[in-house]
Amino acid sequence: MRRAFVTKALFLVLALAALALPTAARHATWALLAVTATILLFGPIVHPRWGFYVPTRGRGRGRGVALTFDDGPDPRWTPAILAVLRERRVKAAFFVVGRRAEAHPDLVRAMVAEGHVVGGHSFDHDGGFHFRSPRKLTAELARFDRVLAPLLGGQSCRFFRAPQGLRTPMLADALRRHGLVCVGWSARAFDALPAGPDTLLRRWLRGARPGAIVLLHDGGGLGGSDDRSATVAALPRLLDALEARGLPPERLDHLLCEAAYRPLAGTTPATLRVLEAPAAPPSP
Repeated sequence: MRRAFVTKALFLVLALAALALPTAARHATWALLAVTATILLFGPIVHPRWGFYVPTRGRGRGRGVALTFDDGPDPRWTPAILAVLRERRVKAAFFVVGRRAEAHPDLVRAMVAEGHVVGGHSFDHDGGFHFRSPRKLTAELARFDRVLAPLLGGQSCRFFRAPQGLRTPMLADALRRHGLVCVGWSARAFDALPAGPDTLLRRWLRGARPGAIVLLHDGGGLGGSDDRSATVAALPRLLDALEARGLPPERLDHLLCEAAYRPLAGTTPATLRVLEAPAAPPSP
């Protein structure tokens, strides 16, 4: 929030200073300020790795890549994706929507039981999320924690990905209060929109490099299509292609060297269960 205030104050000072310039120079200066302001004010909101307002992890360390799935759990598609990951012995991260986790807790438990990481993706994933005040965003994050904590052994998620990846100055305050790590991505295929498996695979591999965070979707709807069959079909081929390129899938918390969970406030040691998969082998 402080950066947003400083940015606006700086542009106000420059705009006032432009009043002292001749008319032609003044108009040119204001036009330049308008373009620059648009880039600085909105660029950090939409770019998945620009952390001007919200520090964002869009890439990790080492040669591995992290597979991350958004918008679930969805009983139509999440079980099929879990089955592929289980068969290939791959650990992924699932950024779940609180309301869907509340409706399908068994799918969240299955994610945890199979060694995957669970992160937050808001409670409702509605369009109003980006326009809420820091106080209301904080309340929504707390509501998410209350639903997920019983499914995570009394812990809360540290990883968070904003709906559509948009990160506003208001969100920055809420994430800081909750101590959350904002996660972006460095490879995506827009698989929430209609596309065939070949197209998805080509798009994912375009951004597949050492340390990449790959964005996929296991949930239908929420502004995208309901059909995730192309994602399910392309996933085994994506894993084959990553292996061929020497890019082993690595769990997100290992790739980022960050803890995935923390005790929820008010949790007693007797009810706390640490959720940790076996340490991943070091990347070659």
